[in-house]
Amino acid sequence: DAAFLASARVVEKDLLRTLPSHPFFNQMDAPLVGPLRRVLLAFARHVPAVSYCQGLNFVAAVLLLHGDEACAFGMLCALCERVLPHYHSPSMLGLLRAQDTLLSLVRHAAPRAHARLASEGVPVREQTTAWLLCAFVEALPLEAALRVWDLLYFDGEVALLRAAAAAFALGEPALLASPECTFDLRGVLEGCDAGELVQASLEPSLCAAAEAGLVAAGRLHEHDHAQASS
Repeated sequence: DAAFLASARVVEKDLLRTLPSHPFFNQMDAPLVGPLRRVLLAFARHVPAVSYCQGLNFVAAVLLLHGDEACAFGMLCALCERVLPHYHSPSMLGLLRAQDTLLSLVRHAAPRAHARLASEGVPVREQTTAWLLCAFVEALPLEAALRVWDLLYFDGEVALLRAAAAAFALGEPALLASPECTFDLRGVLEGCDAGELVQASLEPSLCAAAEAGLVAAGRLHEHDHAQASS
């Protein structure tokens, strides 16, 4: 159908944009480009409510580095349907809820950095969108991203938000000291140590704040959606 064909065209364009420096993905005849295409197209057929969303290519590529096509397809479906629901759908309601939660967690974990970012008008929501959509694959060193994934598939989306807030906490000195880092939040993640990030993301008060924040943001978006539908 037209929607699937449109998704297939975008998938084709994204194949060589996915981990372009990796020898398994850096040219059309590279070993995992064909499997990546098949996994993404199979997902588009299986989950038409999402079809294809840019960012899923990075997730699928990492899954293919650690398993066969069937495993990668199953894990991708689990991520989008159960772990990060409605992050990649056209409405992106899950992503919007997560972004609201993340802003509250940055205020909790790195209050001085949050104040600086707010006073400078830095679009934190927009700059961290890719972090959430690709589950850090494009944003963090792969080792650190996979450590976050260990918690993501165990604890669910709250682990992703805890890690993002922990990155702001660890990067707070740089955010306060460097104008460049303040306006380009990629600097928050550069050189991020995987062990330190995971340890900081498991800080008890941050865990509690993340759980409460998701519940509160979910209620707010459910109320707004109900009002828009009425």
